[in-house]
Amino acid sequence: MSIALHDRTLWDYSEIPLNLQGHTDPFHAAVWGVLALSLTRVLQPAIHRAIERRSR
Repeated sequence: MSIALHDRTLWDYSEIPLNLQGHTDPFHAAVWGVLALSLTRVLQPAIHRAIERRSR
């Protein structure tokens, strides 16, 4: 299965081992997970500090 928009394939992981119906695979899921956790650990404290400074 691939994701298509206007007759163009956006991505198709069906050839990669352990894929989930061609939508994702363990490697890309792990990369996005690490990216999300990293951004959360960096951005959330910065946003929190900015809000604290504005509320004083």
